[in-house]
Amino acid sequence: AIRRARRHRQTEASQAGLVRALRDLGPRPDRLLVPDGRRMVPIALTDILWIKAEGDFARVHAGVRSYLVSRSLKDLESRLDPDRFVRIHRSAIVQTSHIAEVRPEGSSRYRLTLDDGTTVIVSRTRAPDLKRWIL
Repeated sequence: AIRRARRHRQTEASQAGLVRALRDLGPRPDRLLVPDGRRMVPIALTDILWIKAEGDFARVHAGVRSYLVSRSLKDLESRLDPDRFVRIHRSAIVQTSHIAEVRPEGSSRYRLTLDDGTTVIVSRTRAPDLKRWIL
């Protein structure tokens, strides 16, 4: 029983190390490994519509699915290509190629509509970042 418990603990430790290694595919990956149940699946960055902060985690919206990843929005933002992804709010990042429409919302805010119909508000402080991308 003790040998079995030790073996189980070693297996868990090696799997955790593998998961950490797979999660870090470099500073500018072309895909992200995200948890899907008990396994990790790759999703292409081109499939990501937007990313929303959920506490210390981030929810990645890709196609009709969403994945909760144990990364902060700040960490993901630093690894994503700034020419393709723009931070529009302290709790949201969108992929610029999936922006279908930009509408003014008040004096210095905007409302984005993404390809899938999702609407996201651009904060006042992040509006200049969006304007730089537009122009």
